[in-house]
Amino acid sequence: MANKNYSDDQVARLQTPQRNLLINGQMDIWQRGTGPESVTSSPTYEAADRWTVERTGSGAGTCQASSTVPNSHYRNSYRLNSSDTGAKNFFVWQRVEGDTLVPFIGKTMHLGAWVMSTAGSIDTGLYAYSNPSQSRDVWASSENLGNTEILSIQNLSTVNNVWQYNGVNFTVTAECEDGLAIGFRFGTLDEIASYYVTGARLHQGDSKLPWSDLRRTFGEELELCQRYYEIGYVLATGVSYSTSAYYGHNYDYKVDKRVAPTMTYANERIWFNGSWVTPDTFTLTSRVENGLGYGAHTGLTAYNGILCDFNYYADAEL
Repeated sequence: MANKNYSDDQVARLQTPQRNLLINGQMDIWQRGTGPESVTSSPTYEAADRWTVERTGSGAGTCQASSTVPNSHYRNSYRLNSSDTGAKNFFVWQRVEGDTLVPFIGKTMHLGAWVMSTAGSIDTGLYAYSNPSQSRDVWASSENLGNTEILSIQNLSTVNNVWQYNGVNFTVTAECEDGLAIGFRFGTLDEIASYYVTGARLHQGDSKLPWSDLRRTFGEELELCQRYYEIGYVLATGVSYSTSAYYGHNYDYKVDKRVAPTMTYANERIWFNGSWVTPDTFTLTSRVENGLGYGAHTGLTAYNGILCDFNYYADAEL
């Protein structure tokens, strides 16, 4: 999981002791949309950037952005909705790269967040697991039996409709050089209710720091999120290739990626002979620092200067 592709500026923003090692802890960045989206038994990135969500139990739920916040330091929170009376636990996770944690091995770290429930006293759990060999699909605490448990604090409760801060301290161990999964558990919920979380932080020290000391600008936070996931738009003049069916164009990522991302596209079209046409096939390839896209349409005559117009998604999540 360790990776050397952070820029010097990105490293500085993450490794300053008074800065938050969790990205998008204030829940401001929502490139995938603000929801609501279904929460299922499979962990997915589908709401706030850098956070994955899942549930255990038989009940259903959704997640979405919310403007309900504990104080003026925050603009948004992550809202989890229990939409039926089936018993369920919600898990919200973030994977932290090993290189980010190496300078803090042996040091005391503080992990916490602001939480609120509309269902009265609901247990909250805070977890940290090293994940040297696990995929991103095995993050719930019940699924981490093969990993090293760095932290497991349960039975922290909430009060009905009152924001509370829950935080704990732990020591970063050598196993964390391979990365860390930071998790919050909310439940068990067995009624129609909502749970809110914001101000999630992981920083050096044995007590909660003021959020004003931890926050980054919106632009800095977005750039850190785009290292893992980016939505882009391209309107480019293509270059025809040796066969009549293939056209290519270069495009640059907004931010260099953690690794070469998985590329997908939407709304792709090509300007040809005075009108927009949709290729029969369209393929995107990528590198860490920039990308190269190819569009193909069977039967087109080779033509220099053709326009390509499309949206792309570059996924380099852990």
